[in-house]
Amino acid sequence: MEVSDNVSLPSEIVGYVGRVVGQWWARFNDYGTPDIGSGGLIPDMRDYLIDVVQFEPMCGGLDDDAIREFAGLLDSSSFDRTNVLERARQDFRYVSDETELIAFGLCVCVFDAMFPQHVVMRSVSGDEMLRKVAFPDDRWFRLAMSRTEADRMDAYRSGLGHVQLAYSRMFDGLAGMFRQ
Repeated sequence: MEVSDNVSLPSEIVGYVGRVVGQWWARFNDYGTPDIGSGGLIPDMRDYLIDVVQFEPMCGGLDDDAIREFAGLLDSSSFDRTNVLERARQDFRYVSDETELIAFGLCVCVFDAMFPQHVVMRSVSGDEMLRKVAFPDDRWFRLAMSRTEADRMDAYRSGLGHVQLAYSRMFDGLAGMFRQ
């Protein structure tokens, strides 16, 4: 689903999605890096969100009041009811109540708007994704594969800098969500 830059995201749902993403990050953030599965960082967080919103409220899921409140926010958001329901039916196959589907679907749509790169990241392997982050320029990747030790070290230093910058930006984005 394409979401434009001027999308209107309900702050209540953004805050909730941010908390769930923060839980995922805290749960898997051992030794300074997250434990990223084969799907990649964004798909793993998205799958975690899908699981959590359906849990019992004691486990972080939405209670009946939150479900009604979130479903009521559909009209004030930039999302089309048909698209939200379609997305919800894909991600929440065993939910039949339309109010729940709308609330759960809005959570997923908000996540997709907050992390639009999930579409790209699902289409590549974890190793390929990391390589593209570390070596966005093929010249640096060729240097990393070079037989010359000095060239390899320069390339690896550059790649490490790119990866650290990517993680830093993600942390800044997560921190921004929690400040809302």
